[in-house]
Amino acid sequence: NEDPRGAGKFDAYKKIEIKGAWEFLNIPGSINLTPVNVGIIDTGIDSSHPEFLGVKLGNTPVDVRQDRIIVVGTTTVMHGTNVAGIIGANNISAASSANYQFPHMNGILSGVKNLDYTLEVRRKPSVFPVFSILSKISSLKESGSKIINFSSSVTFNSLAGATLFFKFKFNPDILFVVAAGNDGFDAIFVAAAIFGDCLGNVISVGLVVFVD
Repeated sequence: NEDPRGAGKFDAYKKIEIKGAWEFLNIPGSINLTPVNVGIIDTGIDSSHPEFLGVKLGNTPVDVRQDRIIVVGTTTVMHGTNVAGIIGANNISAASSANYQFPHMNGILSGVKNLDYTLEVRRKPSVFPVFSILSKISSLKESGSKIINFSSSVTFNSLAGATLFFKFKFNPDILFVVAAGNDGFDAIFVAAAIFGDCLGNVISVGLVVFVD
């Protein structure tokens, strides 16, 4: 997402060289694009936000299309909406500043022209989140998700961590994108972040934070 103060905006996109990827994928005939279904396990999604206009939400439940609001200090956050926006917002704000509505989002998938994609969102509850995630993964798999994004911070050396590991291991056809270390914990102590070191179908992703 763009830093609303303007300082450092788009740095994360530059770091991962997303512009170069877009340019390659948008060359006519460069690659055959097939429809993609991305699963997101988070707080929900604000489907009324203008940057989700026209974005397919598949079998996302009606109640999940209203995001949970989280207050961090003096800041109001809709984490699921932000995550879903980074993945697949329609980028109408990029086309015209008149379409701007906080928070501005830059969807990676929508930067690829003519890509047919769907965002499938499931809500992660605050109680026993890891065991709920297992059922959410199964639900998303049934809906056709081949990529699943979520963040979880449980101790790797625990029943929950081991259960999550085997869920990932025995679903090798799904690419899991997970947080590198939620809540300030090092990735080597956290499931599912540590799985990026030992499973080929897991990518652990860090967060760029702008501090005044």
